[in-house]
Amino acid sequence: MGVGAGADDAGDVGRLTLLLAATVQGISALVTSRRITMPQGEALIDDAITRLLVRPSTGRPSTAR
Repeated sequence: MGVGAGADDAGDVGRLTLLLAATVQGISALVTSRRITMPQGEALIDDAITRLLVRPSTGRPSTAR
């Protein structure tokens, strides 16, 4: 999986990196503001990583902007 394996192109990697960083920062803000607990934040991080890594085996994800 990834650029080396041909699963993603270099543009996707930059976009996915930014998406993951924004997701982690948002979850961190929720924990810091005590809107969610630390264990909830950790579970959300795990879920976010899983969702970002799992992709349909056919076709490409939507790039609607």
